[in-house]
Amino acid sequence: SLGMCFFLASCLDYEGLYYTFTPTQSGEYVFESFFGDGQDPAIIIFDEKFNEVATGDDDGLTEDTEYEFLTAANLEAGKTYYINVYAYVDDGDEPASGNVYISKNNK
Repeated sequence: SLGMCFFLASCLDYEGLYYTFTPTQSGEYVFESFFGDGQDPAIIIFDEKFNEVATGDDDGLTEDTEYEFLTAANLEAGKTYYINVYAYVDDGDEPASGNVYISKNNK
């Protein structure tokens, strides 16, 4: 599960919220968003030194999910990763609202 939610100091030029994620098993993890109509979410996954590990934006597989992200990253057990999730919203007065699902690919 995702750890604490926080705003990172402005030393990085990325918007949105940051979460921590520490996998208990090494392997490929899939990150998938469900934000809904009028929202365009994106994700950036950083390692412990804030090097980009993976990004995702507009990866949806169908017309209904074309603006959602669906991305995979190979992660090591016991290491903490920083997950940046942000979204563009058609109605700029409303905050983004959605879900991010993480699953381990056991293939």
